[in-house]
Amino acid sequence: MSFIVENHPTVIASMLVTGIKHPIASAVMGASWSALRIVYAIGYTSKTQEKGKGRLIAAPFWLFQFGLIVLTIYDGVQLLL
Repeated sequence: MSFIVENHPTVIASMLVTGIKHPIASAVMGASWSALRIVYAIGYTSKTQEKGKGRLIAAPFWLFQFGLIVLTIYDGVQLLL
């Protein structure tokens, strides 16, 4: 089940940090990321797709993960300035 939790710590930490200043954006990106990771897991374990290729339909989860990370970095820089 490592394909489900490999990015989980990064996203949870980013949601905690960004949720302080941007709670709605953090919640929307976190919920979208979670939903797409479920789709990823279903596609990865699908018997109809060879070699886990069903997971590719959920690839946009990377956009939400990247968005959370960028927002975390932005908030961190704002604290330093």
